[in-house]
Order: sequence, then structure tokens, then C-alpha cells
Amino acid sequence: MSHLTRFKIQHFRQFENIVTVSLRPITMLIGANNSGKSTILQALNVFQFCMENCLVQNGESGKKLALRKQNVGPDDIGRLPIASPMDLWPNGRTSKPVVLTATYQDGTELKFELSLSHNLFNISPSISNCPDEQAFLTSFRIQFVPIFSGLLPREELLAEVSRSERVRAQRHGEIVRNLLLDLRQNQKTRWKLLVSLLQRLYPQASLDVTHGEKRVLSPWIDTLYHDNILTKDRDVITSGSGFHQAMQIFVGVLQPGISLVLLDEPDSHLHARLQHELMQIFEELAEKENLQFVIATHSPHLLRAAPPDSIFVCREGTVGPLANTPQQLEILERVGAFDQMELVPLLQSARVCFVESSEDRDRLRWFAQKHLGDAKADQIFRGFSFLFTHQEPVSARVTTLARQVRDLLTSAQRDSNLPQKRLSVLALGDRDYRTETEIKSARRNLKSAAKQPSHNFDFALQVWTRNELENYLIDLSNLKSAVTTCAENRGKKAEWTKLAAEFEKYHADRIQAQRQAVTERIADLIQNQERQLAVQNAMEKARQRLDADWGDGVGHVDAKILLSELRKWLQDKGIACNLHPREIIQAMKVVPDDVQKFIAAMKKLSTPARRVAPAAKRTSS
Repeated sequence: MSHLTRFKIQHFRQFENIVTVSLRPITMLIGANNSGKSTILQALNVFQFCMENCLVQNGESGKKLALRKQNVGPDDIGRLPIASPMDLWPNGRTSKPVVLTATYQDGTELKFELSLSHNLFNISPSISNCPDEQAFLTSFRIQFVPIFSGLLPREELLAEVSRSERVRAQRHGEIVRNLLLDLRQNQKTRWKLLVSLLQRLYPQASLDVTHGEKRVLSPWIDTLYHDNILTKDRDVITSGSGFHQAMQIFVGVLQPGISLVLLDEPDSHLHARLQHELMQIFEELAEKENLQFVIATHSPHLLRAAPPDSIFVCREGTVGPLANTPQQLEILERVGAFDQMELVPLLQSARVCFVESSEDRDRLRWFAQKHLGDAKADQIFRGFSFLFTHQEPVSARVTTLARQVRDLLTSAQRDSNLPQKRLSVLALGDRDYRTETEIKSARRNLKSAAKQPSHNFDFALQVWTRNELENYLIDLSNLKSAVTTCAENRGKKAEWTKLAAEFEKYHADRIQAQRQAVTERIADLIQNQERQLAVQNAMEKARQRLDADWGDGVGHVDAKILLSELRKWLQDKGIACNLHPREIIQAMKVVPDDVQKFIAAMKKLSTPARRVAPAAKRTSS
């Protein structure tokens, strides 16, 4: 059986221009949502549909096979989620035919052109460079295996024709038991293989399938499941969704005559360890069963376990290999991205946002959702790779990290033959008791470094006016609003009303209690800058700075300590409120100006610049 090595798509869905996909024994498709991963699977699925409909018996004996032009109704393409035949074409423009071309390992090239006429698909096939056409036409078949979407509680035994109709209509959940029974009865070697693969993922579970052995003349298929927890065999529907997903994948993959398997997010319902094991199984099946896989995924666990040359990035109508080198992975780890999926938004947008930790990223997202709404906020955040400095950006030498990201981006774009994009970097940092003069100096120095030829990327730094991002959560009005909502939900509104004034006093007292500790931290910072300064003089300078800038104290204290103290106080008073950052943000009436400013910077950077049309030349009268 010859593997498919190259697949070309033109005028199909979002791919208006020719897109060429190089295929390996295992091909992993990654990319942002709507980048084309599923479209490639759909195109391969339509290619198989064309093959099935154009293949006819030829010759006097009727034993030879040939490809012939056919007209097919749109209702027959049940394998695609289309409401109208025109949905197959870019923007519904059907003036040019869909062209799907496959090149195989032995040099065979098979092409199908689809045009639309009077609401019928006209499919025109052509084959060239085929060493043995008859053998080829009977040996290659593509099988699409979708995400598990549920089993029927009872499944009737179906004839082969009925099973095939459901496969074409993508109604896999209605025939899983039938396919299992067919393997059990007619493909005993494959059945044993399927059972062994399931037990690799679920060692304590077993599966069996029968028909007509326990109930005479019963039309139903018995599919039995057993594990160490169950006291007796139960129907397989009682097992978990992870077992269902694995069972559907393997029964689809091991059907006789399958050459190439299409899998859309096979990691669904499987935790990280099982995903890693699943990828190892795919590699073994590719080698031992001569199968080929094309897999669309967002899972970093599958990608970590995938063969190094198997990963391809879908981006802006292009598909290119991801250069997965040790140097790239080392850089990703150094800048706080621990899996290859961070490359997807990076290649897509060339925009990076440095924050101190994943917690800061999450809080910033919640602020954006509060300020802009979920849809707009999510759209902005999808356009960035978030990388973590694990300390405030000045001390973390964020421009050095950004230069490493730029080198990684440039290398990946070059090796993947993807369009070159200039890196844009936003850095969000804690104040850490710096003065405004110190912040301006740091911002100026970092921006100047980013412009150097050795760096050469766009850079902007924002430092909070308050000490840390958490300090925007501890305003008294926001906290009271969050506790009020919590108390009402817990039926404690009356109790909270009586405690509100006491809560205000406790909040002010705990802030004041931190003032000495804050003074000492500022004094330590001053002494690090002025090595010869005595401790007493540093403390005096720190007190002077705080006297001028303390205000209500919420901008200077350790917000984590304060929130912990407030939670315990509420718990002791019988009102157990978590004061989770998301709850506090949702209770705010207005997002703080500082945070709005950073969200606006992200929004501006995520919006493509409009092309300005050249001014029309004036003509003299």
C-alpha cells in the first residue's frame, strides 16, 4: 500500500489559493482556531467521497475498476457540515472548481475537480503516473474518525450497506457496536489488537461483544464492559467517556482496508498520561500496520510525544512544518513557555505579552472580560503568546528574553516557509516600590535596547501605579461589593449587614499594620541603590517617601497577605467568602484606569493597521 505524500487544495472553503500539505506517516496539524486544520481534514474526507463515487466497474467481465466522471447530489455529502452546496467554496463563489490533488509514494497522482451545476456536484477525476492502476484503486481508503459524541443505549445489528451509509453520514455513534462485532467475528487478529490497545490505556478494564448468544433471535448487540470496581459485566455505556473515546478511535482505525486515518482532536476526554500513550500507539500502528495518520489537535501532550518532523502549522492560508529543534525548546523553556503550543499564537500573530506569572495573565483576562465583555476580550487574548518572567520585567531583563523569542520566531518562520512578521512585545510589570523617575528611566532604557540591531523588535513597558496587580483588588468598595454578593448567595445578607462597619475597620487596621514592613522593604531597596547609606538613614528616606505617597495604603501593602487575613476574618464571623480575584473583579463597577490602559495597548496591537489608500492626484482645471 502506497502512502500519500502530498495533498494540494484549491478553491476549497477558506483555501482560495493552492495550499500544499506534505504528509508523513503521522502528520500533526496545529494552529489557532479557524486556521485551517479541520478544513484540511474535510478536504481529505471529500477526496475519499469523490473516490468512492467515481469508482466504477469496467470491461466486459465487470471485474476491472476505472474512474469515471459523475454527478452527485449535495445530500450525499453527509460527511461535511454544510447547509448549502456553495459552502464548499470560498465565500460561496463557485465560478472556479474545487481542485483536490493527491500524490502518492509510488509517484501516482490522483486529482478530482468539483464544480456546481443545477445544484449537482460534477466530479471529474484524472489519474497519472500510476504503475498499477487496478491495484491502486482497490488498495487506498481514507477513514475519518470524529470526536466521541455518545453511544446509543441499544444498537441493532445492521447490514453492511446500512453501516456504510452511517459512516458516510458521520453517524459513528450509531454503529460502534456493529463495527466491534464485525471485528470480533470476521477480523479476529484485529479484534485481539483492539482489546490489547484498550488495555494499554485502561489496564483494569475488559471488553467483549456478542450477538444472539444470550437472547435467541435478539436484534440487539451486547457490548459488555468490566473492570475491578464493577461486580459484574455491564453494558459498555456504563464506562467513562475516556474509554468510549479510545474505543471509538481504535474501532475506526482498525477497520479492514483503511490506509489513512483522519482524527480531529483525539485527545478529547483523555488525561495527559493517556494522551502520551495514545501517541505511542499511533506510531506503532503506523509502523506495524502500515497506517497513515493526519491529526488536528490543540493538545501540548500529544505534541510532546509526536515524532519531531510530524508537526505542521496552519496559519493565514498556509501550511508549513514546525522546526522542532532542541534549541527552540530550550528557548521556550527559558522564557516560560513549557510546551510547543506556545508557538501557535506566536507564529500566527508575532505578538508576545510578558507577565510575571500565569496568575497575572488570568487576572488580566478577567479584567478585560469585565471591561470589554467576554467575546472581545477573548479575541484580543487569542492574538498573544503569554510568557512568564517570574519576577518584575526590569530585573528579569525582559528585552533579553524578547530577543530570544525573536530568534525563535525568525527561525520557525524560515524553516516553516511562513510569512515573516516583525515581533511586537508588551511587558507588564510590578512597581516593586520604584519611584516614577526610576520607572521612566527603565522604560527608556528597555525601549532603546529593543531598537538595537541585535534586538530589532517593537517594545512597550507598562508598570503598575500600585505595587502589584493584586493591589487593584483590595479597594474597600470592591471588597464590600464582592462580600455582599457572596453573603446574599449564601443566605447571610442580614449577618453581613451587621458586620459591614466592623469589616471596614478591620480592613483599615490590617493595612496600617503593614506600614512598618513596607517601610523596611523600601529602605532595603534604597540601600541596594546607595551602598554607603546607613540603615537609619535609609529608613528615614523610606518613611519620607511613604508619608508623601501612602494615601489609604492599598497601593503599597502586600495584597496577598491582606486578602488572606480578610478571608479568615469573614470565616471566623460565619460568612465564608473566598474573595477570589475573579469574584472581586466581577463585583467592580469600573475597571481601574491603569488596567484599562494596558488592555487598550493590547487591543491596539491586536488590531491590524488599516492600509491607507494613496491620495488621488489633483488635476488642473
